[in-house]
Amino acid sequence: MTWRALARLVSGFLLFHCFGCRSGPTEGHAPQPRMDTKDPLGRLEKLLFEARSVQWRADLEVLEGKEIPGLAEGSTSYYFQVQGPSRVHWKITRAADGPSSESWYQGLVVYTRGSTPGDSLVSREVGQGEGGCFLGCLIHGGMVGWTAAHHWNIPLAPPEVTAVRRETIDGRDAILVEHNLKLGGICGVYQKFAPVKLWLDPETGLPLRREYALTFRQGEESVIPFRAREVYSGWKLDEALPESAFRTEGMKPPEVAADLPRDPDRYEEVQTQRPLPRPVDARRLRPKNPRSPHFFLP
Repeated sequence: MTWRALARLVSGFLLFHCFGCRSGPTEGHAPQPRMDTKDPLGRLEKLLFEARSVQWRADLEVLEGKEIPGLAEGSTSYYFQVQGPSRVHWKITRAADGPSSESWYQGLVVYTRGSTPGDSLVSREVGQGEGGCFLGCLIHGGMVGWTAAHHWNIPLAPPEVTAVRRETIDGRDAILVEHNLKLGGICGVYQKFAPVKLWLDPETGLPLRREYALTFRQGEESVIPFRAREVYSGWKLDEALPESAFRTEGMKPPEVAADLPRDPDRYEEVQTQRPLPRPVDARRLRPKNPRSPHFFLP
C-alpha cells in the first residue's frame, strides 16, 4: 500500500468517527437494509448524519434521581428538528405543569423562550455546529447525554459497547445495544457510567427505547442512584423544513458562517461570490505609485 493510499484510508476513518466533522447535509441517502448486530451505533450515526433533516420525539421518565439538576423526577417530553449543522429547533415540555421552553438555533447563538406569559427571548452564544452536536448526543447518550453536554457543560464521548443481541421488546423484534455513558474528558480521562440499554428498530436502524441504571457521586461519600426510561417516536428523515421552523420573532439574522458549505471546494466558491459587508471607496484601491502597489491612498 502506498503512502497516499494509507493517508486516504486514515483520513476517511477519522472523518467517519468524528461526528462534529460530518454534520453537514448531503444529497440524501440510500434506503437502509435490515440491520444486523455488527456496529449498530456506527450505522445509526451514518444514517442520521447523512439525512438532510432529522425530526424525533423523546419522552424521558426519571424513575429515581430527583437530586440531579436538569433531570427532574417525573416525565419530560423533548421534540427536535435538526437540519444540517446550523439549523436546530427544539421544545421541552415538563409534566405536571412544570416549566417548559422552546429554543431556536441558526449558527452560534441559541434563542430560548419560556412558557410563562411575559417570558422574554433569551440569547446565549454556544458556538457553531450544534446540529451535529445534537445528533451525536442522541446517539452516544440519549437525553441524559444531551443534558450532560448542554446543561452541565460536561464533554460526552462515544460509548463502549459491551453487548449486542436481538431480543423482543413490547412485542416487537429489536436489537439491544448495551453500552456505558462516558462523561468528563479532562486530559483524555473519562468517567464511565453503566449500564445503559438501547433498543433499535432492526428495519430502520432508529432508536426505539433507552434505559439507564446509573450511580452518580457527589463528593467523596454522597451517592445518587439514577434510573430512567426514554421512549423515542415520530421519526422523520429527509423532510424539507421551512426556514420559519428555525426562527422566531426577535432573533437576529443568521450568522454568516451558518450557511457556508462544509466541502472545501464549495466553501471557496461561495466565499469568493459573497458581497462585501460595506461599500468600498474605489480611490482606496488605486496605488500611490504604480511602481509601489503596496502603498494606497489614505
